[in-house]
Amino acid sequence: MKSIVIVAGGTGGHISPGVALAEVLTELKEKIGYENLYLYSLVRNKNNPDLEQAPCPVLWHNLPPLSSNFFLFPIRYTIQIIKTFFIFKKLNIDVVIGMGGILHGVFYSLWNIF
Repeated sequence: MKSIVIVAGGTGGHISPGVALAEVLTELKEKIGYENLYLYSLVRNKNNPDLEQAPCPVLWHNLPPLSSNFFLFPIRYTIQIIKTFFIFKKLNIDVVIGMGGILHGVFYSLWNIF
């Protein structure tokens, strides 16, 4: 069985399409034949109304903002990439669907690993 994660971070312009896709995939679960479906978004989006009513579990990611500290950003970003790798391994993620946004960069970084 496949596990699918929809990466939808950043703004509502990335989150709303991700949630809409999750709704469609939930309706087609038996036809597609996957086991688990997750949304993956930024912690700062927890109050987004679309994510509060998501049709599947939401995994939260704490990616540092680009403006936080220019010198520490690469270190913090790398740590988040490593954390994401272990989360995906633990959940046996087979398919990643990216909806864009800054969070998507983490998954481009992991592209060759999976």
